[in-house]
Parts: sequence; C-alpha cells; structure tokens
Amino acid sequence: MSDAETAGLSEDLAFTLLSNPRRRFVISYLSHHGSPVGIHELAEQIAAWESGTDVDELTREDRKKTYISLYQTHVPKLEEAGVVTYDDEERLVALTGDADEVTRYMTERHDDRPWLRYYLALGVAGGVVAGAAAVDVPGFDALPDAYVALGLAAGFLLLAGYHYLETRDGADVPEYW
Repeated sequence: MSDAETAGLSEDLAFTLLSNPRRRFVISYLSHHGSPVGIHELAEQIAAWESGTDVDELTREDRKKTYISLYQTHVPKLEEAGVVTYDDEERLVALTGDADEVTRYMTERHDDRPWLRYYLALGVAGGVVAGAAAVDVPGFDALPDAYVALGLAAGFLLLAGYHYLETRDGADVPEYW
C-alpha cells in the first residue's frame, strides 16, 4: 500500500486544498507562526502578501475582501479536511496534527542562483591569493597583506550586497510552486 492510501487525507484532497494560493498562504503562515492566530491577523498578512505591500499600507477594502474569503471559504475547507481548527468564539485558526499530510506536498521555491557556491568560490579564491601572497609566490609577493585583506572584504561585501538586492523583493512572502 502506498503512503497516499494509508494516510488519513487523500493525495487528491491534499492537492485540491493546495490548488489555491490563499490556502497555501494560510498553511504556510500558521506553520511558521507555530501557535493559533487570529483570523484578522491572518487575513491582514495574506492580503499584504497578495498585494506586495506591508500590513500597515493595506486599505480597509483589501483587509475586508481577504477576511471574508478566508472566513467563508478557505478556513472552512481546511477545517473540513482536518488541516486546521477554527475557534469561532476566540476567532483563532490553528493547524492540526493532520496538517503534515498536506505540508509534505508543499515545496518551497528557492532562488535559482547557487549563492552558497558563489560565496565558497570567493572564499577559496581569496584564500589562494592570501596564501600565495603570504608565502611570497612570484607575482603575489608584491601584494601587501592589507590590500589582499581589503580586496577579499570588498569582494564579500559586493557579493553580499548583490545577493541582498536580488532576493529582497518578496523575501517575506512564501512562494510555492
């Protein structure tokens, strides 16, 4: 028997639930938050992600549309599937233990650039140049140690700055698929 057949939530239902970005945002926010969240807070954060802005810059209409959609459609679907619980009195939404059966199908998109390799290559190249200058390898022996250190620091600073600029837009928005 496959994992999908033995699980309490069918694979088809999991993918149906995950077919809507708003529901993926709900699951993502709740799983990263780790505790029950007020539905108003959840609606505000999702509206901000969807509009690409901060929560404090949302219009009342954006908040209201997202809240109504969550309250009337998405949270009930997730609750019916057993992925979340909703406390109507406290207006709190929380993941259940069965949420793992859905989150295992969520694959976070990552930046296509191999940033780790860039930093590693810069570190290795800097280490080779610094080592060559330290043991007076011809061609490198004229390089003052301070220049080698400054060049290496500048290289890391430029790479880190570029990395930041490339990844800052939407950095707080979980992107799936």
